Order: sequence, then structure tokens, then C-alpha cells
Amino acid sequence: MSLDLMVFANDGPASITDAERLLDLEADGEEWHEPPEDEVDPRVRAFLHDIFASYPPLESLNDDELGSSIWSVTPGPDTRLSTYLCMSFASPPGVVNLIARLARRHGLVLYDPQTKEIHKPH
Repeated sequence: MSLDLMVFANDGPASITDAERLLDLEADGEEWHEPPEDEVDPRVRAFLHDIFASYPPLESLNDDELGSSIWSVTPGPDTRLSTYLCMSFASPPGVVNLIARLARRHGLVLYDPQTKEIHKPH
């Protein structure tokens, strides 16, 4: 199992039901594809840049570093307006708080399916 979060550049899901529908689409691989870089919302790009400054993508790590990464899968933009973050439950304390702070800083909505909470940036 992994610790999953979703980040949205638009108003995000209006309800927990909407958020769960989006997670189901992600799990089924429907309607999700990595868009061309120039089509990704700049807030999503900036968020990913900032989170990678603290927790680099898996592809940039050597074999010895892979075991200590928080990522189960390197996040990338899943749509023009969102990204899905899959992390190990063994991630260090404070990772979710850092992600929440970065999401707020960039004006992004954060959905936590573990707690079923939607965090708006303002």
C-alpha cells in the first residue's frame, strides 16, 4: 500500500464523491495521460519542481538511494491541471505537511484520500 495524495490547479473536486471518482479514474487509467510540458498549468510545474528539490524523482537516484526515497512512483502531471503523488507509508514524518504547505504556496487544492479531506489554498 502507499500513501496517496492528489493536487489540483483548478478548484479541485467539489466533494469527496467527486474526489473518489477521480481516484477511480486514476486507478483505471481512464482519462489520464501525461500532457505535453507546455500544456501543464504553471502552478503544477512549480509545485513539482519544489517538491523534487526536497525529494528527488526516482529516475535521478542511484541504486543505493532508491530505498530511501519517499516515492512509490515518481509523480508527474497526470492532466494539465493535476498530479497524483504515491508515496511509501514509511515516508519521514512531515512529508504530508510539506506537500500541503507547497500546495497552498502555489494556490493548489490538495485531496487526501486517507483522511477524505479536501484542503483548499485559501
